[in-house]
Amino acid sequence: MISFGSLLRAPHLGAVFAAGVWNGFLPCGLVYAYLALAASTNSVGRGAIVMVLFGLGTAPALIVAGLTGSVLSSNWRSRLFHGAAVCLLVMGTWTVFRGLGFLTPSGEIDAPKCPLCAPATESTASLAFANFT
Repeated sequence: MISFGSLLRAPHLGAVFAAGVWNGFLPCGLVYAYLALAASTNSVGRGAIVMVLFGLGTAPALIVAGLTGSVLSSNWRSRLFHGAAVCLLVMGTWTVFRGLGFLTPSGEIDAPKCPLCAPATESTASLAFANFT
């Protein structure tokens, strides 16, 4: 079986193109979010427009990232990779601690809850959806 890395190291462009196509099948949260948005349009045409606009919107950033990666030296790419790893760890830790804030110790009934999980009242509904408008 051909590995993804062997496709990237292959001397001809067809293998690199194949690696790019296979890379498109990797899960991505933004793609799934826009797929959900496209599905919520209840129209094949509107959904296709949403996905085309998403592709056009992300293409410039992906092209710049690819070109920048080919221009940087291996030393700078390594530094960038380590910086991205540190950012990933910091953001992951921050996300975990934010999530822990929604947990309540056992026995505490009046502890604050997630605004989207609380029973819907007029005040909680306006608070829950204030961030989405």
